[in-house]
Amino acid sequence: MHKTALWTPLAYLLCLGNPTTADYTSDYNRLCPGNNPVSIGNTVYTATCDKTLGPMPPAQKLTNIQSPTPEECAQVCAQDGSSCSAMIWANNACFQSSDQSPTFYNAPGAVVLTPPPSSGKTAEQLEAELNDCNAAQIRITGERDECRSKLTTANEQAAAFFNDYDLFCSGRSSYQVTVQGVQYQLACDQGFNDNERTSYQDMEFNECFDLCAKKPEECQAGLVYWFGHSENYQRLCVLIRKGTPTSRETARPNYKMIRAIPIR
Repeated sequence: MHKTALWTPLAYLLCLGNPTTADYTSDYNRLCPGNNPVSIGNTVYTATCDKTLGPMPPAQKLTNIQSPTPEECAQVCAQDGSSCSAMIWANNACFQSSDQSPTFYNAPGAVVLTPPPSSGKTAEQLEAELNDCNAAQIRITGERDECRSKLTTANEQAAAFFNDYDLFCSGRSSYQVTVQGVQYQLACDQGFNDNERTSYQDMEFNECFDLCAKKPEECQAGLVYWFGHSENYQRLCVLIRKGTPTSRETARPNYKMIRAIPIR
């Protein structure tokens, strides 16, 4: 017998064998003709309207419920897991197909509800993978926090070095550094013959670079940082708008100073 002929009576029984209820009509119109999906929790079932499945005969489910909803029908598939390849929902009936390679047949009024492809893994395997992911997340979080702690310590050490003239200029007189993406040529104990300057007190050497970045119009030629020569003299950040680089000012031989010229 031809498969289509075989399933025509079944489709007829599913859809027309019982009186059509108002609940069935409402649910059918909710799904069809747009093949609107059905969701059970986080699982979305694909709806295929006016179809049934073959060639293996499906098993009827929910016989104790007079008019099961599409969601109740799909819930059976969710409970049976891998043994369910799809559900066939129709008027006053719900059938489960276990055929792994089903064929669609025309069946007006019936709707095939197909779950997403299964991973093929057991619940225990999925739980073990979840535990592995959680353990990896904890490990990565710990490594991230450790890296942040090391970076904070390194930044603190760099700032301490940067703000200590004796350490910074020990054994060197000129070198380059990059601060906030800008490269500077530094020279210990050298300044500017300047005619346009702006001075700021009570800040560290690294803060002077931050100020230069915030006030580029005042820092076009560079900056000079004065460390002072005693506790009676405050540290001074001098932004140079215009000026000519020069060696240490001979009038102030005891001052500790560093000049920074941006390299463009």
